[in-house]
Amino acid sequence: MAQKLKPLQDIFPSRRPRILFVGTSPGEKSALTRHYYAGGSNVFWKLLRQSGLTKKLLTPKQDKQLTYYGYGLTDIIKVPTKNQSYLKEKYLLKDVLKLQRRLRLHKPKIAAFIGKKAFRIYIQDGTEKLEYGFQFSYNKHTRIFLLPSTSGQSYRDTKYNEKLKWFKDLKKNCDL
Repeated sequence: MAQKLKPLQDIFPSRRPRILFVGTSPGEKSALTRHYYAGGSNVFWKLLRQSGLTKKLLTPKQDKQLTYYGYGLTDIIKVPTKNQSYLKEKYLLKDVLKLQRRLRLHKPKIAAFIGKKAFRIYIQDGTEKLEYGFQFSYNKHTRIFLLPSTSGQSYRDTKYNEKLKWFKDLKKNCDL
């Protein structure tokens, strides 16, 4: 019998987050290990280090250490999936509302969506052409930033150097 995968717990710093990283949904490996971005081909942790967002290369098992930098981690859809094609429409609006509550409660300076799928779910528009970078302000507290997906499956859309460029842009803008 297949093991039922459980959602990951959100990670928030004790103070207002500088950046809240918002993924689409936990992958199977992350759900099994109980750590964010644990897939072997996911480059999230490498991009954080190479962009200067962290001082050292962290591993998925060290995901809670992001709070020392003032960062948090969450997913727009908390239900773990093998891949994003498993996502169903029924999750979307309910999960957008839950994410909006988290944004209102924690008031991150920047909510950085990792991947266009997560951001499309959030804005409830699958047709709009999206560009990476700052999008709009959610409220007077939070600016929305779109990053490329860090999944190994995303290399047909964006190569590593392009991903790194946008992570560096986020780093430059989070220090303002």
